Amino acid sequence: MLGHAYGVVTTLDRAVPQIRDRLLIAGLAQRCAAVRGTGLGVLELEEDPERTVEAIVRTAREVVERDGAEVICLGCGGMAGLQDQVSAALGGVPVVDGVAAAVRFAESVVGLGLSTSKVRTFAPPRPKAIGGWPVSARPS
Repeated sequence: MLGHAYGVVTTLDRAVPQIRDRLLIAGLAQRCAAVRGTGLGVLELEEDPERTVEAIVRTAREVVERDGAEVICLGCGGMAGLQDQVSAALGGVPVVDGVAAAVRFAESVVGLGLSTSKVRTFAPPRPKAIGGWPVSARPS
């Protein structure tokens, strides 16, 4: 909805395969141009905010310029709130804060009065008789 292809910027490279796997499972991998790590660990994100933004911008710029992404998704909750700074540094490329997006999505589902489907996968279990319960103190 925001662009043809998107890219994910996350923390360390070791998170990249996990994110790719989740995108495949969710059916979202086809339009993902790249998943790249900044080289910063989760705890490092808060140590030096300026360095953090620079690392995210540098990585996001690679994803846009080299990999062809038109939208950037911040791939770590520790990056929440940085989307405006990153977008401005990238010349207006849309940057999605995953935490804010998830909260807004949950709010919209509740606001629409929707809940989990009750057919197939999430259908309530069929009633069944349970023998010997409750345990009787009387001899058989």
